[in-house]
Amino acid sequence: MLYSYEIQQLSSNASLVVLSACETGLGNYQDGEGIQSLAYSFMYAGASSTIRSLWKLEDQSTSTIIQSFYKHLTQRKNKSASLQSAKQDYLLNADPISANPFYWAGLVLNGGEEGLYATSDRISIWWGLLLLIPLFLFGGGRRYRRMVNS
Repeated sequence: MLYSYEIQQLSSNASLVVLSACETGLGNYQDGEGIQSLAYSFMYAGASSTIRSLWKLEDQSTSTIIQSFYKHLTQRKNKSASLQSAKQDYLLNADPISANPFYWAGLVLNGGEEGLYATSDRISIWWGLLLLIPLFLFGGGRRYRRMVNS
């Protein structure tokens, strides 16, 4: 077992911790600190953001939303936009009973909402490709042609 106080002692630089189990955002109120929950422990340990649940969630709806959330994250959306899109996707396909906020509103984002993929990563990839193409065409390409012709 891992306890909250043990999590707080960890050193984490996680960009996101997803705690989709029931009531991971609930805890005890501590003067000067606020609510001490499992999500709080990960934030205290250094995670920049968490997704946590505020009540006992229904398994199927939570699974659907979290899978959609990850899909949206891979499309380079930020965390809050990904969670919002996942909830909207869920509501588009939900029947009138499952559309009740009980089924989808309990998952919330806490902390930084930046995306998992920094814009600078994209720029670095493009610069890398722009530098490699001429190198291959003018340098490596000739060497390759010489090896094939030999």
